Amino acid sequence: MKYFLKLLTVILLINSTSIGLIGCTIPSIGDVWIITDGGDLFDKAFNQQVLEGSEEFTKTFNDNRTVISNLPGNEVWKNKTMKTRWIISRDTNVSTLQNNYNLATFAGAKTIIVVGFNHLGALTPAIQNQYKKLGVRFILVDAKLENPIDVATLTYSAEQSGFLSALVGAIWLAANHEVYYDDNGLKMSTFGGLPAATIISYMMGYYWGVYYFNQYRNRNNDLLVMTNELRSEKGKIGITKADFISNKFKIYFDKIAKQFTGSFESGTKSSKAITSQLIDGYKDDIVMPVAGAQTIDLVSAVKNSTTNSKAKIIGVDVDQSVQYSYAKDTFITSALKGIHKSVATWLWYSFNLDYNGDSNIPVIVATDGDKYFNGSIPQPALGGEQYLGIADNDPISTIYNKLIKDSNDYWLLAEKVTVAYNKLVNDLATVATPDKWENAWKNDIDQTVETYKPHF
Repeated sequence: MKYFLKLLTVILLINSTSIGLIGCTIPSIGDVWIITDGGDLFDKAFNQQVLEGSEEFTKTFNDNRTVISNLPGNEVWKNKTMKTRWIISRDTNVSTLQNNYNLATFAGAKTIIVVGFNHLGALTPAIQNQYKKLGVRFILVDAKLENPIDVATLTYSAEQSGFLSALVGAIWLAANHEVYYDDNGLKMSTFGGLPAATIISYMMGYYWGVYYFNQYRNRNNDLLVMTNELRSEKGKIGITKADFISNKFKIYFDKIAKQFTGSFESGTKSSKAITSQLIDGYKDDIVMPVAGAQTIDLVSAVKNSTTNSKAKIIGVDVDQSVQYSYAKDTFITSALKGIHKSVATWLWYSFNLDYNGDSNIPVIVATDGDKYFNGSIPQPALGGEQYLGIADNDPISTIYNKLIKDSNDYWLLAEKVTVAYNKLVNDLATVATPDKWENAWKNDIDQTVETYKPHF
């Protein structure tokens, strides 16, 4: 009879999102569930990073069940194993996503990981409250809820990796200037899908990376050293300091009238127009697309160009030279978010545990994981080398360690970009107009606007 009632409830929940979970007393088995927002889970990109982070957590958890089962409240794990499961949503409709939350819960979810801004409409305050009563927690990746209820929101200071990727891109372009320099000089640009904070953070950091290279190549001798290291690797003669600080090595940044395509879907008229404009119109040498699947359109624009097929791309989120392996030679590097690591870390918190695997003998202790989910401590954007970085791809591998690993200098510069970006975020928090982010990009992200200029 109990089985029948449970099955009936599941059927009702699938067919009507108006039926909530309040009043139910469903014991959570304790598994981790991932629910996509219509995208493929095995995409060699964002969703797959979530999957890999979850599977790393469950494996480590299972390997240490004896230790965990001896901690108060975790005795159940002595004879049970943790699993990672998933639902690949058929679309992004609120009803689809909410029904999938219900299915995962009735199948034994303790923690549900959801990825992307499409879940914002589904995770209403009422829904959050319902799942809180059931003891089910959510980890929302790469989107931010206001006043979350038992939801950990993982966002990233993408302006830092955007800055570092642009800086290494500018160094690479200077090292290969003979191939790219023409009457219009050396040129870099970026474009986005939608004008939103998570998109513009990348674009803003990228812009300031180009700015830093231009303004500081006469003061920071490291920039010339790294440029010549890349040249030496190819058997090229080194550039002199006098030549390096001349306008010949200035990187021009193209800001165009319409820098956002309006979506993240590949093949749209707007996406094709912007990618064609940047590659064949402006003839930019390096472009960073912050536009989801529209990276495909940019790759196609480069591959099919009759005038600028030598152009290069800087990817975002994951190593996109792996994601688009057929165009690996087109990518210099990618600006990364530490999705894998952050998901694994917050999964431990969701089970009120803390894991330290840095020592020879891993340490697992009980912790107050509630504070990461109940809003009692701030959930700032994740930054620094632990959660961000750039891909160590062949074109820049010679200088990768100097820029990313061996010195803290460039991470400190990246943090200064974050200070400027956060000032913009705070100022825009009081602006209610729907086009505030697009206007901010057009008007405020400029070296002549002192208000939001990083103080390097």
